[in-house]
Amino acid sequence: MNKAFTLIELLVVIAVVGIILGISTLYFPKMISQIHVNKTKDRIVTMLETAMQNSITKGYENAPESPEYKLYGLSFDNSTSPLVVKSCTFEGNSPDNLTMNKCESYTLPDDLNVTYGNTPVVFNKRGISTDLTTITLENSFGYNKRITVAGARINVK
Repeated sequence: MNKAFTLIELLVVIAVVGIILGISTLYFPKMISQIHVNKTKDRIVTMLETAMQNSITKGYENAPESPEYKLYGLSFDNSTSPLVVKSCTFEGNSPDNLTMNKCESYTLPDDLNVTYGNTPVVFNKRGISTDLTTITLENSFGYNKRITVAGARINVK
């Protein structure tokens, strides 16, 4: 009695493996794109949380010397392609006239569509953002994450 696989059994196994590989390659680009969205979302949330903490611990308002205000926040630079997120200090003599200094940049992946407000997200000394800001990250497959900054809260959906 021979103990071996027949040709038909080998062909069936190869066909099944081929079908599984074919199906998995259809989902692979979608999975990689979702990873880009989640990784970028995590990075932006970390930058926002760091800016909030820096405003609380290192920032100041109404200082007796110039600059009177030194706060921390994020700005989006849409003059470049791909989009760049900048984590900066904001300094000036009034809260309405702050300039960006000492920025760290993070370049977003090319395959993401990003929508955001036109103004920077700046946290005051108490860690509160005065403006409601929504940042939406979306890939070409329609998978999206929304980051909302409202007051001292950073929400992700």
